[in-house]
Amino acid sequence: CDCCGGTLTSCPPGTSLSPSSWVASCYNPGDDQTYLIAYRDCCGKQTCGRCSCLNTEGELPVYRPEFS
Repeated sequence: CDCCGGTLTSCPPGTSLSPSSWVASCYNPGDDQTYLIAYRDCCGKQTCGRCSCLNTEGELPVYRPEFS
């Protein structure tokens, strides 16, 4: 959401963090560890139109070691 004014840890203006989250697990064969992933959507507005919303179905998430 950074192109609409949000960040990795905050929602864009006019939206709010969802009270519920998506939870999944992810196995990393590099360190033989399974990680629990939780994701919360920003709710309250449609897309801002300043960035494209591409269908990412089937894509893998970006690994961010600074947040693990």
